[in-house]
Amino acid sequence: MLKLIAVILSLTFVIAQNPDVISNLPGLQSKINFKQYSGYIPSSASGERNLFYWFVESQSNPSTDPVVLWMNGGPGCSSLDGLLTEHGPFLVNGDGRTLRQNSNSWNRVANMLYLEAPAGVGYSYTKSKDTVYNDNEMANDVYAFLLNFFKKYPQFVKNPFFVSGESYAGHYVPVCTSRILEGIKLGRDVPINLQGFLVGNGVTDQESDQNSVPTYIYHHALTSQDEYDNAVNKCHGDFYRNAADKDCEEALADLRKAAGKVNVYDIYSPCIDTGNNQNQIVTGSSILTPWLRNPGANLNPPCVNGSSVISYLNRGDVKQALHAHLEIRWEICNDFIITVYDWTYQTMLPFYEKILGAGIRGLVYSGDADMAVNQLGTQTAINKLQKNVGAKSTRSWSSWSVSGSPQVAGYIKQWNNNLTYLTIKGAGHMVPSSKPEESLYFFTKFIRNEKI
Repeated sequence: MLKLIAVILSLTFVIAQNPDVISNLPGLQSKINFKQYSGYIPSSASGERNLFYWFVESQSNPSTDPVVLWMNGGPGCSSLDGLLTEHGPFLVNGDGRTLRQNSNSWNRVANMLYLEAPAGVGYSYTKSKDTVYNDNEMANDVYAFLLNFFKKYPQFVKNPFFVSGESYAGHYVPVCTSRILEGIKLGRDVPINLQGFLVGNGVTDQESDQNSVPTYIYHHALTSQDEYDNAVNKCHGDFYRNAADKDCEEALADLRKAAGKVNVYDIYSPCIDTGNNQNQIVTGSSILTPWLRNPGANLNPPCVNGSSVISYLNRGDVKQALHAHLEIRWEICNDFIITVYDWTYQTMLPFYEKILGAGIRGLVYSGDADMAVNQLGTQTAINKLQKNVGAKSTRSWSSWSVSGSPQVAGYIKQWNNNLTYLTIKGAGHMVPSSKPEESLYFFTKFIRNEKI
């Protein structure tokens, strides 16, 4: 009895010290060996914008393991989807009520910080009707959030810090990393121990990304050579600059029709009918060419059933456990933000040049079964960058494998400016969902600066 009272008093003290402690998570029936926190942290001095976070400490050594910020794309999609369906410590089951532990969770080796940004995404909110949505405002808000986060959790300030994300986070990660570098240079704020960044299937360079899609479709046997040759001829070999031309537009429409209702996020996986039309694509995390882009996108990505996550995160007891506002309806993506968000930059390559030039390490990875933001476009963009800066290859294109496995997990190339490019064989847009073991392997190796 005395022992039980002591435990209750101890738990009460911890919660009093930090009201964001998650003491009980509905649907999780097994015990966990790490601490976790969630709630709101302001990203503006006035407090009008408040970003929701879910912070899970490392299962290994939280006092010294890296802190890794994770952001999903959209723009306007929630990182809690990444937590509960990709690489979080627990994944939501199909019933939308229960959770299962994830043996390949990234918090096995890192303190994972899942952030819903910009304000209005997921549980995050803004009190202003005049909130501006673009890459620069996103970077400023995330930086302000991080300063407040490390004030709230000063014990993690000295830990190595990494910025990561997927899809339209191909914009988020470089602009946020650049903003952190600016803050470090000024020396007035919390000294974030920035060490590196990771971008998965990320929007990088619109010219490279958009020009790659028809070629990817053809070389993966999703259309005929006749249809592809017709598109090349009608678009004069440039699908990016000539997409608005009537003949080019019609040829691309024929190409799209020939491809059919394929799962754009993973061409080898079934397309789950969620009621979304194939043309209704969430912009930043899907087909980027004008011939498939539609500003009237649905809240859920095509061919992906997000109903389980939506059901779970809209439960009243879950909201209470996570310290989220009960009146907010959680959605995977915010339709309004998707529509109004300004894609501020056509290319992120100047940001890469700045970040890598400052000695920050970078890993760009691609699931090679993703058609949405495919490896052809990303490779082209990275090669363009490295040619511009004169970077030299330190590891030529070669295969990599998970330790102890004779199977090829993907391919890798590295340069002398701290950049690694890596593919994951058979993985889709959400790489950790497709290849969880391989993802944990390369993630662990990268943040520990070990050879992959």
